[in-house]
Amino acid sequence: MDSSQSFLNTDFSKAFLNPEFSKAFLNPDFSKAFAGFSMPGFDVEAILAYQRRNIEALTQAAQLASESFQSVVNRQMEIAREALDEASALARELMQPAAPEARVAKNAEVVKQAFEKGLAHARELTGTLAKGHAEAFDVITKRVSEGLDEIKTTSKSVVAKGFNETKAAAKSRVAA
Repeated sequence: MDSSQSFLNTDFSKAFLNPEFSKAFLNPDFSKAFAGFSMPGFDVEAILAYQRRNIEALTQAAQLASESFQSVVNRQMEIAREALDEASALARELMQPAAPEARVAKNAEVVKQAFEKGLAHARELTGTLAKGHAEAFDVITKRVSEGLDEIKTTSKSVVAKGFNETKAAAKSRVAA
């Protein structure tokens, strides 16, 4: 076997670039996979609909978390630009002749301001992330609650349907 064609040398990332592969795994149509499948008291279409709504909720939550993360990354870039501009200005200022006492006082003030600014930025970024994650969590929490309600409703209808079918079967046996 040629070592250039070994399994370990295969670039599997190319498979993900294939549109057919992506279509099959990223947007599967499970209703086709389960077409014709039936089981008494088991509504495949309802289960697939529940799962579709679950995936939609997870997608929405992921989108919210992603937007929050992107917002934080953009803000961090702004903060870094501001810090570079301020460091540049400070370097120019420190190159100016000044008395040692004045320079020490200025350095202490600069350190204090930098520390306070750093805390304020950390609070801002943490707040942005917390808000984004809370929004994503709310979407998931809402869907879980809806899903439990759907299960409750479906199970009641399946039990009632089964009871009615059993009752009808018993009546037909008595009549026979």
